[in-house]
Amino acid sequence: MTKYLPLLCLSLWMFHGCDKECDVEITAYQFAYPQPLPSFTLESAFGQSTVSQKDFANRYVVLDFFFTSCPSICPKMSMNMQRIQQELKGTDGFSLVSISIDERRDNVQRLREYAALYEADTSTWSFLRGSREEVFSLADALKIGVSESDLPTSGGFDHSGTFLVVTPGQKVTYYVTGDGTEDHEVDDLICFLKQALTDY
Repeated sequence: MTKYLPLLCLSLWMFHGCDKECDVEITAYQFAYPQPLPSFTLESAFGQSTVSQKDFANRYVVLDFFFTSCPSICPKMSMNMQRIQQELKGTDGFSLVSISIDERRDNVQRLREYAALYEADTSTWSFLRGSREEVFSLADALKIGVSESDLPTSGGFDHSGTFLVVTPGQKVTYYVTGDGTEDHEVDDLICFLKQALTDY
């Protein structure tokens, strides 16, 4: 899958003072001009039938786009989302949000099966779906690369592995640098979230 860096100006943000489990100087990329989380209403695989961006207010959110039959980066991305969930277990004030880009195949039952595969705690990890137009428009607004693909190895789609971080004020502020499959970048993200949630 193609790596796609958001087309916003950005600066390098340095962070110190994480807990002893990640007591290192880490880096995360920060948008020079943080943008509001766009409005959306999507179908949820768990709990209430639909959710909107308002349901994630006053929380830190890690958000990605995926599809359940993805043959390449999605399994690794979801494993890293699972790792974030495990590292932050018992911590209040955060949500994980995975949005399917495959309207045709990823129905609610398919998303539930996928969530079970990754032992998702669905009280904090949401799996959402919507029409192609809704999801692709949201991805575009977030500067996330998503497209259909005819390549046999693509599974029908080409998309970015970016993890976005949304602040409690619903500003899209940080992102894991282009690919949620890189373990060291996810380590940095976990460290950031632990400290941010401690301070929040």
